[in-house]
Amino acid sequence: MFRTSTMLVVLLSAAIALANGAAATDSFPSQPIRLISPFAAGGGNDTISRALAQAMARNLGQGVVVENRPGANTIIGMEYLAKSSPDGYSLIMTSSSLALNAALYPKLPYDSARAFAPVALVASSPLIVVVHPSLPVKSVRDLIAIAKAKPGQLFYPVSGVGNISHLAGELFNLLAGVKLVSVPYKGSGPGLNDLLGGRLFVGFNSALSTLPHIRSGRLRGIAVTAAARSPGLPDLPTVAESGVPGYEATTWYGVLAPAGTPKRVVHRLSSEIGRALESAEVNATLTAQGLDLAGSTPEQFATFISSEMVKWEEVVKATGIALQQGRAQRDAPKALAPEPHGAARHGTHEPDSRDSTPRRHRMGRLAAKQDSRVYEEGDRQLDSLRSKYSEDAQPMTLLDAWHYRSACLERVRP
Repeated sequence: MFRTSTMLVVLLSAAIALANGAAATDSFPSQPIRLISPFAAGGGNDTISRALAQAMARNLGQGVVVENRPGANTIIGMEYLAKSSPDGYSLIMTSSSLALNAALYPKLPYDSARAFAPVALVASSPLIVVVHPSLPVKSVRDLIAIAKAKPGQLFYPVSGVGNISHLAGELFNLLAGVKLVSVPYKGSGPGLNDLLGGRLFVGFNSALSTLPHIRSGRLRGIAVTAAARSPGLPDLPTVAESGVPGYEATTWYGVLAPAGTPKRVVHRLSSEIGRALESAEVNATLTAQGLDLAGSTPEQFATFISSEMVKWEEVVKATGIALQQGRAQRDAPKALAPEPHGAARHGTHEPDSRDSTPRRHRMGRLAAKQDSRVYEEGDRQLDSLRSKYSEDAQPMTLLDAWHYRSACLERVRP
């Protein structure tokens, strides 16, 4: 009798909990929703977040507040969401960096595959494979042919090791069997300027930054990196249909919730995002950013994220990018004396008189002098080559391009 009564109490409690959970879900949202943008205000992610938030707020009858938490290549914002309550009131506008970071950084403060509940894919944007008009290349097949004839002698700019442009180029190398060489820059602008000036030959660049130069004839677009042709660029073939089957590398944006968020809430949010993407205001804002609107179910977005993680993990392993990063981090203390006071230019540190280890003083001074000489020599080479090859002059020879690349690498090295 006692056992039967206990079972009835347990079952009744479970039924009440389920009823309360269902009621809470049916009344969702009952308070404002926070949508985190893991980038600084004013950028592309922030613009997309605010356009979506405004439309969702109108439809839901509750505020959707965009909160910027930039830093560490989105890791700060992602960690914040991973530790938030799984109630549907904290979301994040993630991007392709979710999959890239999972491949590049073996020790993140969250589990990229398990810490989040995919809600909906919002939009994507292909990169455009462009070449300088001086290069006798009018198609991807032409590019592969010249790259195979001159391995390691065609260079493309990237705004950081491991970003989407960099990995798009490495994926092209793997699938096409060629060796294009990346040149890292501190930002996308300087690299684009050198591409426009004919000092670099190939680029994997965003549509927003390169379309004006393609239309003016200063760059030649030969393909888009998406799996299908872009509605905004219907005349450009995909890399895959141009002779590199299976190639796809896009910048994408989507919404995540913390893992454990009730499925009914996740699906409600996904439905509301779909409604927002149908609005004329959101459509106009996103297409002006060179984006193709997406929309998906949570299950479709989860499958997409999984495929992206697998793909970029394979690319990183095959190219050794993560190993290079780890080696650089291990070797850094050997070259520079760590110093909490008075950081000097170019990331070196001036030894502090309060440091009680004379050997560290000497190592710090020597490293600073060596680093200064490297940068000065790099600047001299860059100035010499820039004066020799102006934007309206003949493109530099491959030998000059090699020297220029070397100077660039020295100039921007950490």
